[in-house]
Amino acid sequence: MGILTSRRNTRIRILVGCTLVALFCWQFGLDSDNTTTPNVRRTSVIPPAVAFTTPLPKPTISHDELAKTDPLGLLRIALHRYQKSVSDYTCTFTKQERIRGKLGQEQQIQVRFREMPFSVMMEWTKNAGDAKRVLYVQGQWQNNDGEDLAKIEPQGAIARLLVKSVTLPICGSAAKAQSRRTIDQFGFGNALKLIVDYAGSAIDSGQGSLAYAGEGKIEGRQTWILRRLLPYTADGGDWPDRVLVVHIDHEWLLPVACYTYADDAQQTMLAKYLFSNVHLNTGLKATDFDAQTNGF
Repeated sequence: MGILTSRRNTRIRILVGCTLVALFCWQFGLDSDNTTTPNVRRTSVIPPAVAFTTPLPKPTISHDELAKTDPLGLLRIALHRYQKSVSDYTCTFTKQERIRGKLGQEQQIQVRFREMPFSVMMEWTKNAGDAKRVLYVQGQWQNNDGEDLAKIEPQGAIARLLVKSVTLPICGSAAKAQSRRTIDQFGFGNALKLIVDYAGSAIDSGQGSLAYAGEGKIEGRQTWILRRLLPYTADGGDWPDRVLVVHIDHEWLLPVACYTYADDAQQTMLAKYLFSNVHLNTGLKATDFDAQTNGF
């Protein structure tokens, strides 16, 4: 009788031991496979029966498929990636805008840009308006009302003899007479955020849409073309345009070209913006945006 009891206890211990080893191996396999969420801490072991019935995560969708099926999702990814990976860049910025009902000349501008602190240096190389160069560093210059100012080098040799540079409010009447957007709204990050915010608001309210419109090329680089519709009525309203056609660069996920229109037929252009000769993360420093160093 004692021998039978001893054998039974031995079998029970072996069975329990095997069960514990199996559970340990299952848990170890769960931990080692879950490499995509290393910061998640588990508070309890999920029973095998539940784990087996939980749907597996769907395979990652390519950017190309996302552009065609969820363009707003692609733009949100693009904005997140930009914020995480881009600190500065240089480029040639081409723009043409309709201001107070009149379509102006196409302008070309050489740009230096840095995110922190938000800094922009612009030098016009084609069809300059009243300014030859503009320098803005967020919080660097302010008037008595606390408004941010930009350093302006006036266009024309005679004007520069009279005054080397002036400081003007970036949101003042003079700035608005020269551009549809203020200088603190410049850049890839701001463009992505504005596109996402307006599209999201219009879609949520049932007043707009964002859709894939095909493949394109800007400066020889492959792009996805997206078309956004907003309930635009006129300048000065809540919405900036009726139609936006934006080219998103395949590699960079950046809006390298934007064309805006007042009408569905895209006959009345409000503005076009083109980024070319783009060089990302060049290591721009504070001296690249220093007024004295740059002759302002």
